[in-house]
This record gives sequence, C-alpha cells and structure tokens, in this order.
Amino acid sequence: MLFYIVLSALVAALVYFHISIRYSRQGRMLSKIPGPFSFPIIGSLHLFTDRTQRGLWITIRMITDTWYPICKGWAMGLPLLSVRHPDDLEVILSSQKACYKEFPYKYLRSWLNDGLLTNKGDTYRARRRMLTPAFHFNMLRRYVDIMNEQSGRLMTELRANGKEFVLDVLPIYADVSLNIIIESAMGIDLDKTDKKVIKDYKEAIEDMGIVLTYRMLRPYILDWMMTPFTEIGRKQIHALKVLREFTDKIIKERRKYHEMLGGIKGYKEFTDSLENQDESESIYAIGHKKKLPMLDILLSAEKDGLLDEKGIKEEVDTFLLGGTDTTRMVMAYFTMLMAENKKCQDKARAEVCKVLERSGGKRGMTELSQMPYLEQCIKESMRLYPIASTIFRHTVDDIQLKNYTIPAGVVVICQIIDAHRDPNFWTEPEKFDPDRFLPENCRHRHPFAYLPFSAGPRNCIGQKFGWMEVKAVCSRLLYNFYLEPIDSTRDMQLIGDFVLRPADPFHTKFIRIDRE
Repeated sequence: MLFYIVLSALVAALVYFHISIRYSRQGRMLSKIPGPFSFPIIGSLHLFTDRTQRGLWITIRMITDTWYPICKGWAMGLPLLSVRHPDDLEVILSSQKACYKEFPYKYLRSWLNDGLLTNKGDTYRARRRMLTPAFHFNMLRRYVDIMNEQSGRLMTELRANGKEFVLDVLPIYADVSLNIIIESAMGIDLDKTDKKVIKDYKEAIEDMGIVLTYRMLRPYILDWMMTPFTEIGRKQIHALKVLREFTDKIIKERRKYHEMLGGIKGYKEFTDSLENQDESESIYAIGHKKKLPMLDILLSAEKDGLLDEKGIKEEVDTFLLGGTDTTRMVMAYFTMLMAENKKCQDKARAEVCKVLERSGGKRGMTELSQMPYLEQCIKESMRLYPIASTIFRHTVDDIQLKNYTIPAGVVVICQIIDAHRDPNFWTEPEKFDPDRFLPENCRHRHPFAYLPFSAGPRNCIGQKFGWMEVKAVCSRLLYNFYLEPIDSTRDMQLIGDFVLRPADPFHTKFIRIDRE
C-alpha cells in the first residue's frame, strides 16, 4: 500500500511539474513558436539518442535546418529557443534583457566561477571596465613582439621537419597559442616550465570540454552529483585540480617578480601610465623584455581593493581558456583552407612578401595592418568555421523578436555557424571566397550576418589581441611554406565544446620555402 501511495504522489508531482511549466505564461508564449515534439518532463531530449560530442552536433544541425529560422524545445523543464536569422540575433545579442548567462555556462563555474565568460551579469560591467586597459593600444603594441618571437620559434621547429612533410594541423598551433597568451597575458616564459605540466594542462582543458558536453545532454545531473564515485565526476575533479594548480603557479610567480621589484603600482597609476606612454618605447629595454602583462592589471586592481584573490584566479582562468583553443583553431582552419585554395594562398603570400620587403623585414602592428587580403582570407576562414559556433543567452525579461515575443527565463541559443552559412545572406555559402570581405561587398550586408567574435555588450573583449595574434602567425606561415591539401574539409566531421573543432586529425602537406 505504501508503495502505491508513494508512486501516486510521485506521478502527481510530475504532472504538476509539467502543467506548471508548459501551461504557465512562459509556456503559452513559447507554444506559438514551432519546434520538434516535446514529451512531458524530458521535453525534446529524445532526439539526442547519440549523446557523444559528434552526435550532439549532428542533431542540433538537423533541428536548426528543419525549423528555420527559429524553433523552441524543452529539456527537463528548461525552455530552449534556437535562433539563426540576423534580425533575431541582433535583438538578442544587443539587448540588456539577454545579457545574462546561465545554461550551459553554469557547468563551467566550478572552474571559471564569475570570470568574464561565465559571469551571470551582476558584476560583468564593472569587471569588464576594469579589464579593458589590458587591451589598450600601448599594451597591444608590446604583445606584437611576443607574437613575432613565438611564431618565429614555431616556424623554426616546422622547418626542421625537412623540405616536404605532412602533419596533422590541429596540434601544430597548440603550443604557440598557449605560449603567446601565457607570456603576454601573464608575464611567464613557458620555456622554463616543465613540459609535462603544460601537457597535463592542455589535456585538462580537453577533459573539461568533454564534461561540458556530457552535462549539457544530461541537465538532470546536478553539481553535487559530480563526485569521485562516477567516471565523469572523477574526470572533472582531476581536471580542476590540474587547472587550479597551473593558475596558482602563474599568479605566484608573477607576485614573486613584483616583490623583487618592490611591489606593483596601484590600478589608477598603472592605467594612467599606459595613456602617457611613449609610442616609440619598445618592449625591449637594455636587452631585456619589459613586460606589462594583463595579469598586472589584475594585481594592481587587487592592491587598490577592486578585486580579491578569487577574482584574479577567475580572470586568469578565463583569459587562458579564451586565448588558447580559440586562436589555435582559427590558425588550423586557415591552414586547411589555404592548402585547398592555391590561388588565394599565392595571392596572400605575395602580399605578405611585398609588405615585408617594403618594411625591411619588420613585423609590427603597422605592417600587419597593411595585409588586407590576408585579413580577408582569415575572415572567410572564420565565416566557414566560427570558433564560437554557438552562443547562449538567458532572458531576464520579455523580448520582442521579428515574429515572436520571447518570455523571460528562456535559454536562447544563437546559431552563429548557421547564420554564417545562410544562403539568404551569402551567395554559395559553402564556397571559400575571401572577396566576400572586400569593402564594397560588406557595405550592404546585414551587420549580424557575420559574428566571429559575438556582438553587443558581451562581445569578445580580447578580439583585437586574438586578431593580431592570428595575423602574426598566419603571415609567417605563408612566408615560410607552400601548403597542399591531403585531407579535405568537405569530408571533415565537426564537433563543438568550448570551440568548434574537427572530430578527427586533419592532415596538410607543408613545402618549405628556402629564401636567400
């Protein structure tokens, strides 16, 4: 008898849960929007029979193509809305009513806490204003020297492979992107760091990507369930241990550096010095690198009471995640597409050589800005393969889209890759064509049809840094190598976690250019 009473109570609770959500004001408003069939309680999760990273990608693409340009779904009572039309993307990404981040970013808060990427929005504006000086022109100018040095090392390593060789392009840029962000953002030279520590750190980031996908498809798994008694719990616990130890080591080393110099400046004094800096001043002073890393901004803010130790760790973790996988994948896709498009490759290389010949080999910000065709090629690579292929937002109030009103409390999934390949806005969208980004071809394009760095108040704060890094590395690549295809992007299978990435290795042939 007790069993039937408990069972009846459970069924009644589930029925109440279903009715209270689906027939609430929110549920009634969402019912007007098309989408796949949703069962009670589980919602649309029945569509995700393949719960791998690849399976998730395939299912989402099927849903967004079937219900164009907008569709709704449910997952264990969580309302989801997928949008891909530039008009709707503009409203969502520009609105203060959709500035908050909840699902799936909450699954990263065990690592990033309230860093810029995962910050719900309560302290986001203040934190972003505080970090903006890290990307001041005078800071970026200093970073170019680091980018050139590290990309030069990479080319030396690649050239040592011989006259002709074939490599998987995905791991090639992992070290250079990590070295650049660590040295420029944190003031630490990774060449002096144990290689196993670096290897473990990169593997830990990959493991957290697996954890993210796993939990996205299982929203019923709560934080307290991520214990050592489950495989996924053990994976997260180990990854977090490695990531935290790496961050602590970086911060400790930078603190020690400033203690040796007598302490760091306060925040205002530090940022004022950037404004008044002599543009001719180099990163090199008396033969030594004069570093002004982003981490110093955080430490100076701590000195003035604007940030605590926890806040420093949050932003260091966020900078490292945002500055490693993102740029290395842009470089990898650029390499693949240049190999497949020889005419574009040759034209970009000729431009790079012309600029370097004119500058006497100098590779500063001015020289990088004089490579418009290279820039077009990178932009087209990022159109076809946007690193942030999907962006999530959480509505805190009703928002009026083109054809529907979206209620508060909805997770909006902005399908950037679908907007980038929408034939209504891009002629032959699957074709690689850098001329799409000629000024005359951009003039009348919808401003939200191309969003490689997101847009609106929560766009990528480090986009200028990332853009400069990619141009520095890619210009050196074309100067040093001819590229020929081995694998084809047409056959490439994609997956998404932190970034859009190929599911399998992708090989390209490198032919060394020997110059006199």
